[in-house]
Order: sequence, then C-alpha cells, then structure tokens
Amino acid sequence: MTSIVDPVLSTDHLIRLHKIGFKLIPLKDDGKTPAIKSTNEVYHNRNYWTDEKIAREYSKFKNVATTFGKTHRKDPESNDLYLNEIDIDSKEVFDRLAVVKVRESEHFFLNDMCKLTYVVKTRKKWGRRIFWLSHHQYSPIRISDCKPGFEFEIKTDNTSGHSTLPPSRHRDDANFHYQSIGQETIAIQDGLYDGISKLLSDCLKNKKPYDRKNAITAAGVNVDIILTERH
Repeated sequence: MTSIVDPVLSTDHLIRLHKIGFKLIPLKDDGKTPAIKSTNEVYHNRNYWTDEKIAREYSKFKNVATTFGKTHRKDPESNDLYLNEIDIDSKEVFDRLAVVKVRESEHFFLNDMCKLTYVVKTRKKWGRRIFWLSHHQYSPIRISDCKPGFEFEIKTDNTSGHSTLPPSRHRDDANFHYQSIGQETIAIQDGLYDGISKLLSDCLKNKKPYDRKNAITAAGVNVDIILTERH
C-alpha cells in the first residue's frame, strides 16, 4: 500500500476536504479540542461552511476533524447524502476485512477501498479509517458494542465524537500525523454499512454470527464476497 504525502493544512486543502463532503471541525494545537463553540452547529447545519468562511476562519484550524451525518454534498440527482466512517482498531477486524473472495477470486478489500474512496492510516498498526457516503443515515456501532479484542466503530452521527483528518497531529502524540492512503474523494456506497456490519457481526456483543456469504457493495456493484479465513 503506497502512502500519499499529505499537504500542509492550508486554506486550499481545507476547501478541498469540504468540497468532497467532509463536515469540518477546526481543532486547537492539542489535536483534540474543537476551536468552535459547539460541534453540534456543524452537525445540524450542513451548510455551516462556505469557501469564504473557511478562508475567513482559517486561523482556527491548527488541526482539522470531521463530524458525520447529512453533508452539504449531493448525488448527481441532487439527493441528500450522509457521511459515514468505519474506524478499525484491532487486528481481528483488520484480518476479517483484509482479504475477501469475489467469484472465486481473492481480493484485498482494504486495498480496494484505498483505490475507491478516502482512507486514513492511524497510529495503531492495524488502524484504518474508511469514509463513504450513503443515501440513508444508519445507526452507529460503538467500541462498547464490541467484544474485547474485536474493536471497531462505525460513525454515522454526532454521538461518537469527531474523526481527525490528515495532516493533523494525533491527540496523544504530537510527532504522529495522520496520513491519507486513499483517494481525494468520498465514494457513494449504499451497501457498505450493511455488508461490513454483517461481516463483523461475530465481533459484536449479543449478536448471532452471520453467514460469511454476503452481498456487499464494492466498487459500485453488488458482488458476493466470502471472508477468507486466516490461519
């Protein structure tokens, strides 16, 4: 997987992030504290930012994050879109999503996502954040919903906090900066939430294991995928 060298946190970079669908949250120097009164203002007002407002308030952006939910970006038919993210926190989840079998052929699912949409490498060895857009808003999946050692999150609203974007620093490590390892766009993938959540159902508390044959939307088409077992 080839890393993309992230630009400095310039006005132009912030405007590009906004244009592709992110709901920007300016962060202070510590990489965690919002530099606005309330992140709910951004969450509830999808038109909170304009190019002009970003330029005018650029000094607030020592670092940058995003919230989720309904975004200002629309599909080609002017339908509403919602921003989602899966945050992979554990090796078990990484392994479950790393390799899948499509029509008897093995595919590197995480690498395929890097070719399709915006993906971030986090500080953890297995850490990945995959962003996508959907026509519906789904329920979030939280760390507290997961079995120990099988942690992941799917963020869909403002109840699970924001997500820090490249090239911002890590909140606990000023020497680590998040890296973009995917595309400079956020793909519309309506089947991705259901596909991922079913594939990872055995990682959740009080969930019945799901048959690993499952329909998932990948690269814009529905395909049957089978998670390849790791030994």
